[in-house]
Amino acid sequence: MDYTDVSEASLNLASLIEDIEIGRRQEVIIARDGQPVACLVPFARTTEIERRIGVAKAHLAVPDEIDVLNDEIVASFDRKE
Repeated sequence: MDYTDVSEASLNLASLIEDIEIGRRQEVIIARDGQPVACLVPFARTTEIERRIGVAKAHLAVPDEIDVLNDEIVASFDRKE
């Protein structure tokens, strides 16, 4: 964990960002009067939609008989009241 003062961080912000970007540093704690006030970390990118499909697979159970009523459901849309 690297610490830097606010004034030093403002003077070297581009360099600190580059260090984070290329992985030279994992995080930089910015302190004022010796007290941490902010943390510079890599931006966590969200996963693309295509990669999110199936994310809950381990948490859901689909019963084997899920499709038993499909024909009846389709027929109910075709009925005229």
